[in-house]
Amino acid sequence: MLRFKLYRKDNTADFCHGRLYVAVSDDCQPSDGFDPSLGECLVCDTIEPPVRPAAAFVRGKTAVPAGTYDLALTRSPKFGRALPILIDVPGMTGVRIHRGNTVADTRGCIIPGRYVGRGRVVDSTPRELDIVRMMMDDSEGAEIEIVDDFAAPSVEDDRAPVFSSWPLASLVSRSVWDRLRLSAAA
Repeated sequence: MLRFKLYRKDNTADFCHGRLYVAVSDDCQPSDGFDPSLGECLVCDTIEPPVRPAAAFVRGKTAVPAGTYDLALTRSPKFGRALPILIDVPGMTGVRIHRGNTVADTRGCIIPGRYVGRGRVVDSTPRELDIVRMMMDDSEGAEIEIVDDFAAPSVEDDRAPVFSSWPLASLVSRSVWDRLRLSAAA
């Protein structure tokens, strides 16, 4: 089973920034964002609407509640292509992972990309394609665990530059999906 984990790192009044990982064994190298202590490989950064308490829920402007959800790859009537959809999200329907640049491009969905600061991601299309390809390659299904990790930022996060720490050369040369497939085939 394909297991994604979204660590939400920064929650503001306007957006929530996170990092999406996929669980792997030894297939991911340190240069790929692999954290051996977690057994996870960085897929991309994410942007969502802000996390709000249940009492302050605003339809289309609130992030998915933290928890674990099954993911299915279905054709989106709105976007006209196969996209991951989160199953059984409390109080929400049609929550997907899809491309975009800011929370203005979503109504509660998760936008993958490379965080460039101020609630904006770029390179969203290739990251969406990576996630779709990973799901298409795995016949056992998929799930996503969403963790609100913004309460206690790490020292490393405090010193992080405004721009993503991803090396640009690795983004251009190979997608996350390609790196995982190539290392698994070796």
